[in-house]
This record gives sequence, C-alpha cells and structure tokens, in this order.
Amino acid sequence: MARIELPSGVALEVQEFGTGPAVVLLHGGAMTHRVWDHQVAAIMSRCRSLAVDLRGTGASDKPPSGYSVDVFADDIAALVERMSLERPTIVGHGLGAHVALHLAVNRRGLAGALVLVAAAPWFVGDRDATSGGFPDELWSRMQREAGVDRAHADLALIDDTFFHRPPSEALRLWCLSMALEWPLPVFTQLAATLGDVDHRDALAGVTVPVLLVHGRHDRKTRFHGALELAGRLPDAHLVTFEHSAHCPHLEEPQRFNEQLCAFLDRVSVERSAGDH
Repeated sequence: MARIELPSGVALEVQEFGTGPAVVLLHGGAMTHRVWDHQVAAIMSRCRSLAVDLRGTGASDKPPSGYSVDVFADDIAALVERMSLERPTIVGHGLGAHVALHLAVNRRGLAGALVLVAAAPWFVGDRDATSGGFPDELWSRMQREAGVDRAHADLALIDDTFFHRPPSEALRLWCLSMALEWPLPVFTQLAATLGDVDHRDALAGVTVPVLLVHGRHDRKTRFHGALELAGRLPDAHLVTFEHSAHCPHLEEPQRFNEQLCAFLDRVSVERSAGDH
C-alpha cells in the first residue's frame, strides 16, 4: 500500500501489484479498494494493478468537504499524472464507473480503455421513461434510513441489491465492513450531488474501447442503464451476467475475471499494433 499525495494536498491510498500496462480500479459506493481482491489476484501477472480508495473512504484522506463525481475524477486524473501512468485502463464499479466516464468525457486521451461494471448513463431515477439509474424510492429510503441507523441501512442495501443469490455470511459481513469505512458526512455530501450526474450528451465522444459488465438482476443500477450505454458508446461490448445483481465481480468472480483478462489482452494487442 502507498499513500499518494496529489497537488490538491489530498492523499489517496493505493494498493499496487504487478508490472506491465496500468489498470486503475475504482470501487463503488459503500465499498473500498478491497472489493477488487479477486480481480487484482487474477490480473497482476499481466498488468500493473492500482486499486484506489476514493477520497473520503477507506484509508484515503477525508477532508471536511468537497465530494462529487467531478472531484473524484479530478483526483484520479491527478493520480494518473502523478504516477506517470500511460493511458491506463480504468475499471469502475457503480459510482466508480461514473468517475471513469467523467474522465473519458472530460480528459480525452487520459484513459486507454474502460471497464464499466453496473453502470448507467445517469445516477438516479428514470430518464425519458427509461429505467437505468438508482430507483428513486430506493435512493430516498437509503438516505432516510442512513441518517437514523446507518449500519442497519448499509446492511439492508447489501441484502436488497448487491446479490442475486444469498451470499455467504462471511461475504455479507465483509461488504458491511467496507461500507462502514464511508463516514456518513461524506455520503451525505456526495448524495446531494448525484442527482445531477448524467453523461448522455457526451457519450458519443467516448471513442476508447469499453467493456460493459452488468448483472441481469441488478436492482440498484438497473439493467436498462447498461443497454443505454451500449447503444450510445461507439466502441462498447456488453457482457450480461445472468446470475448476478449489482456485484458480478463478487457473485461470479471466475467468469468476471475471464472477461476482464480477455478484454485487457485485446486492449494490449490493439495498442501494440497501433504503435507499429
């Protein structure tokens, strides 16, 4: 583990393994870098993996204010530049996928490819009669309950949305331990900004290769969001996980890792061909 201080003065915790092309892994809400353990173990023989705790979470700095997808994206861009990463593949789950999309839209040339897990073009609610983001009722309930008993609210979110099939008790409690590494003031500030997150108008300009991974039974970031992304991104391939909900990398880790490794190999081959 290393703490990387950014020009803003905020330090991010980064877990790094392996050598080769850089892969930056961004966790979702109520998670930390630890959620990528199975993926890091699978790719470290072919890639330089960097699993990051977003500001305000895990072991990264927790400034008193300044939490939004825009700020998270600025942090990751600064991290890529600070560590001299050459067009890394950005892997993002849920919230992390929105950070990755923001980077691809607003920092052209920074990312070489994207892997978007449980992603949608917007964060909350329906758009143009299309369900894709976080359901309004679930979003309101989660915020309301978190202010009363956040541990119960976190566990209810895990039980209701993370998994299609009941996980082991150990996995369930491991997810809770990550959720509790999100201070409630961080979540509260971030939540106030997420209703405005909507990438639709800019997606046609994202020309890097994109792997979309989505659980068919996702009740948090609903499956139609993945279909919307697949239709709007110029170079996207959607892989549907029929036995997963919001966390296919936890529910079907072996298949997820196979898809991830195959995509990373494709990106590496295409980059090598382009260099000649």
